[in-house]
Amino acid sequence: MYIKQKQMNRYLVVVLIFSILLSCKTSLNVTNINNAEKYEAKSLMYYLPETVIKIDVEVTRTVFTKGKFNEFAEKYLNIENAEKTDFVKYQLSDIDIDSYGEPDYNNGFIITGKALTDLKINVTDNFLLAGINNKAENYSESINPTSFLIEKESEKFFFTDLTSKRALNETEDTVYKRIKQDSVFIKVPIIKKQTGIKTSEIKAEDAANLIIKIRKKRLKLLYGEVESKIEEVSIKDMVDGLNSIEKNYLELFIGHTEVDTLNYSFEFTPNNSQELTNNILFYFSEKYGINSTNIKGYEPVTIKILKCGKTNIIESYKAKNTVQNKSNGLFYRIPDCGVVQVFKNTDLVANKKILVAQFGTTAEIPSEILSKKNIKIEINPKLGSLKSIE
Repeated sequence: MYIKQKQMNRYLVVVLIFSILLSCKTSLNVTNINNAEKYEAKSLMYYLPETVIKIDVEVTRTVFTKGKFNEFAEKYLNIENAEKTDFVKYQLSDIDIDSYGEPDYNNGFIITGKALTDLKINVTDNFLLAGINNKAENYSESINPTSFLIEKESEKFFFTDLTSKRALNETEDTVYKRIKQDSVFIKVPIIKKQTGIKTSEIKAEDAANLIIKIRKKRLKLLYGEVESKIEEVSIKDMVDGLNSIEKNYLELFIGHTEVDTLNYSFEFTPNNSQELTNNILFYFSEKYGINSTNIKGYEPVTIKILKCGKTNIIESYKAKNTVQNKSNGLFYRIPDCGVVQVFKNTDLVANKKILVAQFGTTAEIPSEILSKKNIKIEINPKLGSLKSIE
């Protein structure tokens, strides 16, 4: 009986020593920041990321300036229904959906323990976990914060080339002057020249006549009615030049159009309670463009994100099998997918499926794995997901 008790004591001593050695090797505690009781000097902090949806919007702006001679377009050039009103028109020409990761301040963790000194834990500049003992990579996100840009004014267009002739109109008028000649009064004709500003219709007629001359000249060039010394390449250059001149003068009748683009960037951070609701990004009007406030004449542009639910089975498994012990492992995310939809009023204008970190669940890498010699773990800092263990 004494011998058996002695053997049992030896066995317990061996187990105790082995447990102490093992605990020294794997002494690593990971605690949620919200549950940490006190600050540990020898500790390291990291955050799991949450996904921010980034919406880049391109708006095409069309500015139309009516022609100065639009009312004479049909009379002199047989152009019907020339636009008679200036206008500005906006169009949502492109919507790009992207994402990036930023720290989820509700999922921050403190790592403490003796094993911390044996691990090289890589984090990004904003403390997103990037890996253990892996090659550190420069991770940076191109982040453009939400911005309602001050809309740049379109440059006012001026018609400067109105005609190839003088704006002054010279007229001759014959008057008669009575003079006495040999005791007789006779009428002598005198031509008086008068100069005045041409009316708009006269200027329009001059411009229309020039357009007709340009067209006749172009036809002669295209039909080959030119001097033989003019080379073929020169004829092309001359035709291009005539086309350009005609375009400038034709705009006096049909108007001038300028097109440019305006770029905006918006952000939205989803959570589970928001996935089925439409959240307003901005307001849009074809007449006035983008605005941050709801004004009459504007339509809302909204974002909706539908959770795919691919990780629900993992959550169910965890709920059934989780042992209620203190966790010492390294937490990472298993992201779920989300379908991002952008609507203008009720019309779907953009749609994309992306991974959303906070839509998924979390898991942990056991401390026993972390204690292995030369272990290498790679984490995707954008999603917080496990990429590899070597």
